[in-house]
Amino acid sequence: MGTIIIGSVLLLASAAVWFLSGILLAVLIGIFMLPLALVPLAIVQGYQVRVLKRTIDGDNAPPSFTQWGELLADGIKAWLIKFIYAIPLFAILAILFFSGFLSSISQSELAQASFGIFSIIGLLFFVGYSLLSLYLIPLGLCSFADDGTISAAFRFSQLSEVGLNGNFAVGWLLAVFVVVIGQIFGVPLSLLIIGVTILFYTRVVEYRLFASGYRQAIAGSQSNSEPRDMESMFSETGTE
Repeated sequence: MGTIIIGSVLLLASAAVWFLSGILLAVLIGIFMLPLALVPLAIVQGYQVRVLKRTIDGDNAPPSFTQWGELLADGIKAWLIKFIYAIPLFAILAILFFSGFLSSISQSELAQASFGIFSIIGLLFFVGYSLLSLYLIPLGLCSFADDGTISAAFRFSQLSEVGLNGNFAVGWLLAVFVVVIGQIFGVPLSLLIIGVTILFYTRVVEYRLFASGYRQAIAGSQSNSEPRDMESMFSETGTE
């Protein structure tokens, strides 16, 4: 219970700073307050990495908020991993923007027609990779939490083996389901402590399910076991 309270307070603190910095954005002090809002979020992200590691190690007890410097560092590393995975999306947008600019200054109908076709192809790539990244990022974060190095999040030969395992796929699907339900109930109540608590708790369960699927995928790849059922996945997500 104490862990849930601390996580909820951190999310509230971040939201409060974001709100104040928005009000003071016209003033110089607002610019300096914006980074402060990132610190609690980074700590929460670091805690989620710790949840991954604890679960992958086979310990179902929820970790506590200790060694905050380590949580902050792990949170920043997790953000860096997410950013690197998002680079192809930024690249696609940049290419589309640049090609659109060239098309706008061109008087050729062929160039404009070519841009239209190129835009459709680029949009398909953008949507496709966006969906793929939703699967790759949790997979990379699990590998990072397991190994402790950022490079582990990009060992695609190992990640492909785990990602194609049914155990991780089941854990990922369950995590998505939990997040959707949490957003439905938590977002409307986000101005109240109960809403923030729901959002934090569902994210903890989400990361537990990712890690549980990852751990079972690793074990399954070694023993060629069948994917576990949903009930067994949920049984490992108990949070005190």
